[in-house]
Amino acid sequence: MVVNYLGGDATESSAIPSGVTITVTGASTSSDLWDVQEGGCSGGKPCVPGFVFTADNEDAAVCVVAVSYVGSDVPEGGDVVEEPDSTLSLDGRVECPGMSKAECDELAVGIETDDQDIPLDPPEPGE
Repeated sequence: MVVNYLGGDATESSAIPSGVTITVTGASTSSDLWDVQEGGCSGGKPCVPGFVFTADNEDAAVCVVAVSYVGSDVPEGGDVVEEPDSTLSLDGRVECPGMSKAECDELAVGIETDDQDIPLDPPEPGE
């Protein structure tokens, strides 16, 4: 799963200002139908604890989270089991050198309240 930080432009409360970093501390899913795997997978830098999103480095705007579907198996031609919607989200730590604690706290709240959960769709039967 490719993760892009889409905090918006500099006028939005969740945009990453120059010099600020968001360090990934973990990844999780909203249901037990999915497992987050250790490391990443091909196609990008792994979004593991320690990965840093920053506005100052375009290479640090995208990372990859490996997830595997562990939900119910649907036999070929069988009835599809209705499963709850699942999302992937990242946890992180915001560091704001040169900003006041109040400004950094306001930025962290803007990031946390900006809905950036990534929907996870189960595979089609037979995949």
